[in-house]
Amino acid sequence: METAEELELVTDTLTLPSAYLKREVALSLFLPKNVANPATISLLLINDGQDMPVMGYGQILENLYQQNAIHPVLSVAIAAGPERTQEYGVAKKKITWAVGRKPAPTANSYYKN
Repeated sequence: METAEELELVTDTLTLPSAYLKREVALSLFLPKNVANPATISLLLINDGQDMPVMGYGQILENLYQQNAIHPVLSVAIAAGPERTQEYGVAKKKITWAVGRKPAPTANSYYKN
């Protein structure tokens, strides 16, 4: 496992269109940088993720990395919209709008030297 001195946490925000939700969806990315093998990074998708920056999620991750308590993880916090209960599938709408297609190429660009 990489040590805290080796890892740098990079945060970014993306906005992607969702055809299923018929709105723009904000994503907050928390990327560990300088990972020896980026293919080993786990992915954590967080629904209702609009408050992650406010709750200090980045600092929580940094503390866990410093304690060597977790392996590197790419966290993607997905902001809920005004009709959030409908987006969870209550109305048979899908939230599978872009995960796995759009964030990965953007995340991979952080690892290019």
